[in-house]
Amino acid sequence: MANKHISSAWLRDKKELLSKKLPKDVQKTVFLPDDYFYIQYYEHADKDPVQGLHYMTNVLFDWLKINPNSCLVDFYDEEKFENKSADAAGLYTKIEKDGKEQEVILINSKHAQNPFDVAAILAHEMMHLYLYRNDIELEDTQENEQLTDLATIQAGLSVLILNGMSKDTRWLMTIIALCFGMLYWHSEQKAFGYFQPKQYGQQARRYFGEKNIPLHYIIGHVLPAARFFIPGGWRTRAQKKTRIIEMFEKRRLRANLIEVAIAIVAIGALIGFVNWEEQKDAAQRNLSNEIVNCKSEAESMEASMGAKEARLESMEAEMGRYEASGNNRRYNELVEPYNQLLREIQNDYAAYDKAVDDCNASINNYNSNL
Repeated sequence: MANKHISSAWLRDKKELLSKKLPKDVQKTVFLPDDYFYIQYYEHADKDPVQGLHYMTNVLFDWLKINPNSCLVDFYDEEKFENKSADAAGLYTKIEKDGKEQEVILINSKHAQNPFDVAAILAHEMMHLYLYRNDIELEDTQENEQLTDLATIQAGLSVLILNGMSKDTRWLMTIIALCFGMLYWHSEQKAFGYFQPKQYGQQARRYFGEKNIPLHYIIGHVLPAARFFIPGGWRTRAQKKTRIIEMFEKRRLRANLIEVAIAIVAIGALIGFVNWEEQKDAAQRNLSNEIVNCKSEAESMEASMGAKEARLESMEAEMGRYEASGNNRRYNELVEPYNQLLREIQNDYAAYDKAVDDCNASINNYNSNL
């Protein structure tokens, strides 16, 4: 499980570590998967997904400019896999074979039919291998996983990771639930790694900026469902799109049109339902108002946390300038305010989680009383 907040100081320190220790030639630009990278996997997904997996693996070995050295890459069935991490999306490990150490990368077979999931998991596990070969490892397991996520950005593989992310708000279910007099609020994110999806997207966006790569050049290789996590990504017009991205944009548009049509019908049914249904009793109305208020409070808290995180980054940048110029007095003056703001953000996240839990509890209470 990813931390709610990874401090800017930690990120700056680990980015500097990776910048110094990773080979410079893999930090120059970003890997942009072409049509064939994903399409060839579709061609083999039903009959032999391992063939498509091996193609992706070879492409990434070439990108990282390293030799496979007989690395075993395959899928595994978690139901048959006797390992404490059997339900993991992917695994990187080393085994003894014929007296020699062999590296192994395994991808959970439940993702085998989705090339975007496979590529994202593979990129993360290959980065474990890459960091191991470059003798870069942290003692803390959680921090080492976060370092691996950060390294996928530094080594140019962020687009593959982003394409494994998606967000589902299920707004259509909310409309349909309303038609039956019920309240429904759900938001679900999918990602592979130890960063929160938006945290990862922010770091990837910064890397694009550091390498002077325009976002409109990148976005044509990113799935519509993943653009939500890149600052400014959802409103950026792509300079050029791959065919597979265009295909998924058309699918998303068709799906949205169908959902809008269903929503219109549902809203019409809701209006008709409201016209004849007796007014709910006072207790239910009060509970409904309570739910609206708690959702509004949660959204307000989320906006406040975003503003504080922006202040934290601004303060960190200012501290960095003072540190670089040797102005220790001004730097030290900001240390305590910085730490205080960081504690506030951590407390805010805890309060936000409680507010969401309370809101969902009220929704369940409302629905159970119908």
